[in-house]
Amino acid sequence: VTQDESYTAYFEKEETMMNAGHEYVDLGLPSGCLWAESNLGASSSEEAGYYFFWGDIAPCKKDARYKYVSDGFYTRGGVSQYLKYITDSEWGIVDGKIIMESQDDAANTMLGDSWSIPSVEDFNELLTYCTWQDYVRNGVEGILFVGPNGNSIFFPDLGHHADVFGMLIMSGTSFWTNSLSTDNSFDDRFAFAMAIQHTYKGTEVKIVSEYRTTGYSIRPVKHQ
Repeated sequence: VTQDESYTAYFEKEETMMNAGHEYVDLGLPSGCLWAESNLGASSSEEAGYYFFWGDIAPCKKDARYKYVSDGFYTRGGVSQYLKYITDSEWGIVDGKIIMESQDDAANTMLGDSWSIPSVEDFNELLTYCTWQDYVRNGVEGILFVGPNGNSIFFPDLGHHADVFGMLIMSGTSFWTNSLSTDNSFDDRFAFAMAIQHTYKGTEVKIVSEYRTTGYSIRPVKHQ
């Protein structure tokens, strides 16, 4: 299967998957946080599901444009102004918003009030209390997290929707948090995400800052 074929198949499945149900897994975490068994828009844990720009509730399409940039599209060398979630006047009118509001939370709007995009704290808890390992499920590479109670969830390593190129890239997998990046090394163009990174030292899973105009996966959570 070529990258173009994978890209076409992703968009062809959109309509049938919009109402796909989400089961959750109790990993036995201290907070009681329950993690969805699959990504938002996926019918199984091995599927990528939809890709989303940060704070956008519509899945990325081939001609996707980010709704919170003044001209609808941002290239990394451009000077577009942002329309929401701004802490520095260089990028627009400051509103001081850092945490994503519920109307911009795709998990919340698509699955209901009990579901949301994970917070940074949710991902840190996952990384702190679970063991993880490289894992292949039905031919799909990814990461398997095993909770304190022995239950597990699988995160597929299936790439992202590139902002500048408007195409599906089958590498560079991240999963959005609900928080703008507060790392002083980055600016309002970035939000926090959990990334699967492959280096010469092996696989790393950690919280990073990603361009919010790039389409990444969402793994919903619900809190008891």
